[in-house]
Amino acid sequence: MKKQLLLASILGSGLLLSPLEASANYDRIESARVQLKEFEKKYGTQNKDYYMMLASLAQAYHYSGKNKEANEYYQKALEQATRHPDAKTRVANLKNSWANFLLFGSTNSSKEDRALALDLLQEQEKFLDDTKGHAKYYLNVATSYYRAKEWQRLQKIESKIQNILVTTAKDATDQNEITSIINIYFTLATLHIEKKNRQFIGTASNKEELDKASQYFQNALSLCERLPPKDGFAIEMYRRITQFYKANGKTDLAVKYTNILSKTLGSSDPRVLFPPVDLCPACGRG
Repeated sequence: MKKQLLLASILGSGLLLSPLEASANYDRIESARVQLKEFEKKYGTQNKDYYMMLASLAQAYHYSGKNKEANEYYQKALEQATRHPDAKTRVANLKNSWANFLLFGSTNSSKEDRALALDLLQEQEKFLDDTKGHAKYYLNVATSYYRAKEWQRLQKIESKIQNILVTTAKDATDQNEITSIINIYFTLATLHIEKKNRQFIGTASNKEELDKASQYFQNALSLCERLPPKDGFAIEMYRRITQFYKANGKTDLAVKYTNILSKTLGSSDPRVLFPPVDLCPACGRG
């Protein structure tokens, strides 16, 4: 199935187009239209994934500055998504996808597009509230707010995520579930960190952000204690978070978790505790 090809091949374009850029935009739209026709011929218009193809064409139009046609095909995609048993989920996912496209995927987004995108993300939150959604889906919305620099919205949804995690983690015993919760806490922490890289995660911009990140990391490491001894995932968490504490002047915590690592790994050799990371020569990141 070729339904993902367009999304993977979108290229940048400006509002004032050179002949080459205009040609590229035409090719983008034409490619999406061809893929839509091929899908219709092979699977028909009642296929459960047909709405995704319509949405792909909507994106191609919007990226090319043809907002009227983009909205037309987005509305067709929405209507098509309602025709299946799991319509509420499909519509919610489509709106979330369209919101992220308007915010981050198109160079032709306007102030009105941004406002619409934020409204759609708010709808996604409401959908998750109504369906008691998993914390990881709230986290997807949170990262969109983070990328869009919507700090007040981010703060509010973080509170929701924390409440869910506290309840979920309370009685969690399954290793996969615990690992998932740890990952969510870790990601929340990174939303309060700048200058990220694999060597020491990054540094916080101020004390408030440092305290927020540190609390999330503390929650993550507390859950690591529930994992099996010498668990590779837990060891990696201890390594990365300890390096974060070192880089951000949290010496007491850095020492504490270095000692835990040393005991777990049976060594005090820094090369064993914190193996060197090969950094990218271009950007200095892993």
